[in-house]
Order: sequence, then C-alpha cells, then structure tokens
Amino acid sequence: MEDLLFFLIAGYGLTNIVVKSDIAYRFRELFKKINFLYDLFNCVTCFGFWVGVGLSFYFNYNFLLAGFAISGISTVLNKEI
Repeated sequence: MEDLLFFLIAGYGLTNIVVKSDIAYRFRELFKKINFLYDLFNCVTCFGFWVGVGLSFYFNYNFLLAGFAISGISTVLNKEI
C-alpha cells in the first residue's frame, strides 16, 4: 500500500513539475517548433500517462494501468476535467 501511495505522489509530482512549474519552462520551450512534443509537455493528462508508464518499470506495475492511474490522478488534482 505504501508503494502505491509513493508511486502516485511521485508520478503526480513529476508531472506537475514538468508541465506547470517555472523550473521546466525553458525545457518546455525547446519543443515549441515540434507541435506534438510541445503539446505533450504542456498537457497534464498526456504527460502524466507517460510518466506513469515510465515509473511502472521501476515499481514493477502494469504499464498501461500505471499510465492511466498517474494520468487520472494528475488530471483530477489539477482540476482539468
């Protein structure tokens, strides 16, 4: 249970840092000319899915379920429904 909670918090935190924070602003701007990557790095739902897929290999979870879990948590906590 603790692993699942840590997984969700880590996934949400990483997603929020990359998509919403000023820290990663320059990083996001690098992809401005590549539309699909720029959209990916500016979308909580989209980027959250890929963060979940990446973290699933570390936590040994099903990658598809993990992607949807982080995507859903990130979307709900950022109120982008």
